Order: sequence, then structure tokens, then C-alpha cells
Amino acid sequence: MARPSRSRKICTIPRYKAFGAISDVNNTETVEKTGNAGTAATDEKDTVTLNLDEYEAIRMIDYLGRTHEQCAIHMGISRTTVTEIYERARFKVSDMLINGKTLYIDGGSVSVCAVSSECMGACAGSTKQKAACGGVDTDKR
Repeated sequence: MARPSRSRKICTIPRYKAFGAISDVNNTETVEKTGNAGTAATDEKDTVTLNLDEYEAIRMIDYLGRTHEQCAIHMGISRTTVTEIYERARFKVSDMLINGKTLYIDGGSVSVCAVSSECMGACAGSTKQKAACGGVDTDKR
């Protein structure tokens, strides 16, 4: 029996939770004439769900420029687990981009940082805030 996964700490819930293709190469004429980019994918095979911990890993590593180790400290998990989460997340994002799928961000076993409203998801500011957010030093990139 598999061990239950630990709750991962994230700084913030994303403001935007769905992303998708608005046209396809073979259908650009319709988009130009009507201004209608179509509707979001409704089939399960046309969607990808990015868990909140996967979103946090991409946000910290790619957007904020943190190392896997800094991300692990922040999220309260091991570095190898961060690497696994990050690889899953990158695959899902590439699947969405290459295959024109709709990406939803939702779910996962997470807890939101207690000072996220103060640090705005970057864990910057006072030593107290940095300690509360896992001790990530935002001055180093």
C-alpha cells in the first residue's frame, strides 16, 4: 500500500485557473471572419489538470528562479519530490501547448502559506515572513 502524500505548502492560489488554445492552424479563417475563437475543450481527453503543488513548483522554479532545494524547503517536502512534481508539471504544460488541450489548475494536497497576503506569493520582506514561508531567501536568484 502506498504511503499517503504529505500536504505541500503553497504561497498563493492562482488568479487564473484555466488556459487553452483559441484557434487551430486549420481554422484561423473562421476566427478572423467571425471573431469567435470557439469554446474550451469539454472532452476529458482534451483537458489537462495541473495540481496546485505542480503550479507552485513551476512558479517558484521557472518564474521566481529558485533552485529545487529552495522550492523543497518552502513546500516542506524533499528535493527529489520537488523534482518529480516539477517534471510532471512540465510534461502537462507541454502536452497542453503541443496538443492544444485546455489546462485547468486545481486540486492536490496543499495548504496555503499563512502570510501569503503579506508576501504576495514571493516570500519577500521581513525575516519573520521568510521563516513562515520556509526560509526562502528571495534576494538570491
